[in-house]
Amino acid sequence: MLLALSMTVALLSITAMPASAASIRLTNNLDTSGISPEGVDKGSEPNLRTFQSSVPRNVQVNGKTKDFTKFNEWSADEKKAYLESVEIIPEPGFARLAEPKGEGSPPEPPLNLTIPPSKPSIAPPAPIIGGGGTTQAAWDAVYPSPTVGKLYLFKGDTMAYNCSGALVTANNRGTVLTASHCLEDTGITGVVYVPQEDNGRYPYGAWSAWGIYMSQCYNPQTTECDWAFALIPTLSDGSGIQDHTGANGIGFGYESLGGQIDVAGYPFQPSPRFNGKYQWRCTAPGTTVPVQNIDRFHYADECRMGPGASGGPWLVNYSSSSRSGIVAGVSSWTICGVDCNDQKAGLYSSRLLSRAGYDYSRAQVLVRPS
Repeated sequence: MLLALSMTVALLSITAMPASAASIRLTNNLDTSGISPEGVDKGSEPNLRTFQSSVPRNVQVNGKTKDFTKFNEWSADEKKAYLESVEIIPEPGFARLAEPKGEGSPPEPPLNLTIPPSKPSIAPPAPIIGGGGTTQAAWDAVYPSPTVGKLYLFKGDTMAYNCSGALVTANNRGTVLTASHCLEDTGITGVVYVPQEDNGRYPYGAWSAWGIYMSQCYNPQTTECDWAFALIPTLSDGSGIQDHTGANGIGFGYESLGGQIDVAGYPFQPSPRFNGKYQWRCTAPGTTVPVQNIDRFHYADECRMGPGASGGPWLVNYSSSSRSGIVAGVSSWTICGVDCNDQKAGLYSSRLLSRAGYDYSRAQVLVRPS
């Protein structure tokens, strides 16, 4: 069930999609006046962090020196070789020994807003083919999804860790929703997103972000507002990643997820079942639960994915034909021990309410400065 509106909100409208790469247009009429953080200049973007591109960051690829800031201009073989050379590392902050504690924020204004998915309009760029491909017997014919991918996060020329993410419909045609705790480290200097990575196969290429847009209200103690966005630039031909892979919709204000949800991501644990190389999905009932008196979480008890799944989407109304749905949550945390092989609970997601709607409305129109 969706929350009723208690403030004036004009829905974002989407025009019919022509065949051209630049065909997707949103009319962003979301009134954020009632949910803007106090003291923030609406003309600025205090939550935006961009990656420096004016200073080369040289890395070694197949015995050659390559500038990481120009990753999107590398050949498919160079991208594959570089990503295969880095170690797969689960992200910190996902596994907790107990429920988070702390005083929650004041209640948010209600918001009832759903942005529909977008279909791909042009063929994907040159695929990066290799590896063993899908071998997980638990998968069915509708997964993996090209609208879900794996995130590689770098500090300088060193891989820091991996998370999951999902592309959502956006004006800039390159907005990847993930978890804020994946991107909060200010030492992160680069993010690469690989849609539908599949054990060394990259059928939709690999894409480097030009910046990240952080949640305005993320609290690592209470885990509230654990969402963020990685921003992918358009290619030299003007097309965006959304034009190649399609994108999920995104919904704000779900009081209850109801029925079945699909939780997708790239978990590393519990092992040996998970190893971070495959896109896994869990179909299960989704509920809304209070945690330490903070009634802002969705919960999926039957989904026991460990680190690496962070930032993965919680999808409702998933379509097996388009392999996309409506994102109603983001994998945030679970309760387990050090190695997560003794996982004691399912997955938790921050509810996407008015503050998430505000952040999305700002992030989805941002483009890389010329």
